[in-house]
Amino acid sequence: MALAPSGGEVIALDPSSAMLAALGEIAAEHGIDDVRAIQGRWPPADGDLTPFQADVALIAHVGYDIADIGAFVRAMESSARRLGVAVLMERQPSSIADVCWPPVWGEARVALPALPEFVELLRAMGRDPAITRLEREARRFGSRDELVGFLRRQLWVKAGSAADIRFLEALEPMLETDDDGRVGLVGQRPLPIGIVAWEPGGSV
Repeated sequence: MALAPSGGEVIALDPSSAMLAALGEIAAEHGIDDVRAIQGRWPPADGDLTPFQADVALIAHVGYDIADIGAFVRAMESSARRLGVAVLMERQPSSIADVCWPPVWGEARVALPALPEFVELLRAMGRDPAITRLEREARRFGSRDELVGFLRRQLWVKAGSAADIRFLEALEPMLETDDDGRVGLVGQRPLPIGIVAWEPGGSV
């Protein structure tokens, strides 16, 4: 599990100290010492991209809720000497909860941009992205309680509230349990993943 070529380095930027700590644990577990962790947001507030120059700029499962995605991508390109890479789902990860939104809040949930919109953005910027799609099974949860907890967070519902009562009532007919005991929603679709690669300022 090599993150960078021999003599190279991976610069990991994330605003979450917990995520960076988890990355450090995984790196230590696999004997990887080529990771430099920096806590912060992208692009850096001071606009200085010097510490982030690399051959490849990679984002994974970010971009769904970034308002100024154009500036975000341009900063990515400015830091990448060779390639930009983005790993995104076909639909936002929280879209599992979309079916619960109308009975809880009385309106359909507005979908956030995901893989198709990101590819469209790159093409509008004059790039020619190469896209690799990976199929996945629909997400399942270890128990009903685990699924309920996930959906509550996505619906912004507090346990015991009036909205929570509406949620739990609507949820019951949506639940299904697989033969192996895992729990999900009836008709739940998988969330395919796309790996997008492009050459900054040009084509792959």
